[in-house]
Amino acid sequence: MQTHGAIRQLHIFSISLIAVALIVFGVFGCASPGAADRSGGASAGPPDWVQTPPRGDATNEYFVGVAGDPAGNVAEAETVATATMIDEIVRYMGVRITTDTTAEAQASLNEFESSVSQTVRQTGAARVAGFRVVDRYVERRGEAVTVYLLGAYERASLEAERERLQAVFQERIDAIAVPEQRARDFEARGRYYDAVLHYLEAAQAAATSDIENAEIRFERNITAARNVVSRIQLEKLNDNLIAMVREPFPENFEAVVQVNGQPVSGASVRVSYKEMRGGRSTTRSTTIQSNERGGVSFEHPIPQTVGADTVTVGLDLTRYMLPLEELGRDYRSYLDGLSGAISDTRVVFRYEVNSQAAEVPTGVLLHETDIAGNPISAGTATSALQQELSSADFRLQNLSAARAASVGMAREDLLEFLRTEYGGRVERVILGSAQIDEFDEGDGFIVRVSGSAEAIILETGEVLYSTSGFQRSRGASANAAIQAAFRMLGSNFGQEFSSRLP
Repeated sequence: MQTHGAIRQLHIFSISLIAVALIVFGVFGCASPGAADRSGGASAGPPDWVQTPPRGDATNEYFVGVAGDPAGNVAEAETVATATMIDEIVRYMGVRITTDTTAEAQASLNEFESSVSQTVRQTGAARVAGFRVVDRYVERRGEAVTVYLLGAYERASLEAERERLQAVFQERIDAIAVPEQRARDFEARGRYYDAVLHYLEAAQAAATSDIENAEIRFERNITAARNVVSRIQLEKLNDNLIAMVREPFPENFEAVVQVNGQPVSGASVRVSYKEMRGGRSTTRSTTIQSNERGGVSFEHPIPQTVGADTVTVGLDLTRYMLPLEELGRDYRSYLDGLSGAISDTRVVFRYEVNSQAAEVPTGVLLHETDIAGNPISAGTATSALQQELSSADFRLQNLSAARAASVGMAREDLLEFLRTEYGGRVERVILGSAQIDEFDEGDGFIVRVSGSAEAIILETGEVLYSTSGFQRSRGASANAAIQAAFRMLGSNFGQEFSSRLP
């Protein structure tokens, strides 16, 4: 069978021949007996449908195909007539090839046209549900021949096929056009965040589409998304909050999402903040939706350490950007501008966490021992711990006089002893121990010192904070290595207590 594109070249001649045939037929009347063939046999004249194509009824829709061949080739004329009838059917179905038509849609249409053509050529072959050729008429005048075909298409089947083809043609186009139009509608109504999401949806569909202008549509939607994002602003409603360690912030961190003072509701914003987990400071994040007034409110976890830090709040489009960022480098230049616009929406809150610990009279008592468990009188770890606390302006009480007397005491006995000796002058005590547990002379002098300490309310015995750890040191001499290890361990303990005690 000739292709649909090739057989259309015969249409101009066919139309001219049909016009001449109608004029001749109108002037001279019906063809003489034997001049026309109908379904292979002789006929006294053309059937009525040749001059007056039947109108559709409740059961069927009718289509006529006409074509001629000047050399009298019936098969050639029938091929072109079939093509003209297919054109009528496709026109009725309302689908057409455009620059937006996908390869899938074109293939579906070509398959349908091929099936109709096969049905015409092979009478009785049920290649197209509900379609059949109900009559043929061949008119001969001299050497020229004209073929007329009458096809009947059951209305229910025709409508079903029409809906199927239209859906195929629109599916990929709508995947881009529908969200793009919704985005424009949302933008016009001031729903800017929703507009951005739909522009990105349209861009994603365009990037994976096989329509001819997909790249243009991708760029258009990414640009539109960037333009809307660049208009969205976050404004801080408070800042520089101050809290006490281990106590809630006095208020939430507050911001508003807006465009020129108009609130943007339903916007997703990501909040990044610091939190202590397992003794380590970890950056965490959470997502919050802006309310109907564009407001965003973040309740910071109760701070566990003293010091200054920040909370960052920014427009969150991560979920929608990730699929686009996986498209490859060809799309990178389009996405960079959008990513920059998203980053520009961020605001940074600053806060400070303080402690009353520095104002509370505190005593320090560490028992330091060598690898054999014998007391070390130098008190290096104790001095390093006290130096860190002094740097944080702690009010310290020297408990060194109690070190010798308290050696070997059980914890409760030690607390009772300190209450008796220092109860009027000390409210908190930091008690602990540090000992050498490894010593190696194989490669210089290597020492490991380990220990633990607790901050305790002297009157009640309540433990406010506890810590433990170890420290290795290498030195040119045994004494240098030992002193350095005790000093670093005590310094680490002092840093923890100065930042953690409420």
